[in-house]
Amino acid sequence: MRDEQYAPQDLPSYGAHEQPALVSRTHRHLRTTRLGVVVAAVGLGFAVVALLTYPDIDGVYEGRSWVVALVGCNVAMLILCLWQHLSWRRASQVWHGQRDNDLAAVVAVSWILHLVSYAVALIALVVGVVGLFEVGRYATTAIFVVLAVLALLAGQVMAGVQYVRAEGPPGTVPAHLRVSHEHDH
Repeated sequence: MRDEQYAPQDLPSYGAHEQPALVSRTHRHLRTTRLGVVVAAVGLGFAVVALLTYPDIDGVYEGRSWVVALVGCNVAMLILCLWQHLSWRRASQVWHGQRDNDLAAVVAVSWILHLVSYAVALIALVVGVVGLFEVGRYATTAIFVVLAVLALLAGQVMAGVQYVRAEGPPGTVPAHLRVSHEHDH
């Protein structure tokens, strides 16, 4: 939605200590990013299980390094998702008047880390696919590799790319999702 479509009382009051309109619109993002953190943590669990179930092929664990890399990607995504969630919490506290901090540094780091999340997701896709080729016919490990990659991508969508904006949350949900959500009410 554009700012013109909001009622005057819903627009942020710049310079005011408390921003209730921004706080109310931030609750959805806090829930989404919290869920993204949980999903990323589950993805890390799947990646660890994939590593633990990786077959010992002739005593060399051939190809295991790809699954180790996938575990690393899942750790990185969990950290990124957690950072974005905590950034949204901090912004909400500032907009609620509970903190007197400027959000410039939070916004800048949050935006950079959302870009990093794309790189992590791409690397995870590559190492996951190559890891699947390496693990071959061992279904248990392959299933956990696929689940780890899917959970990583879901965590990225729900939290990793949800960067904080100084003007508040309106642009953080894709327009097609926001429009369908508005029609539900």
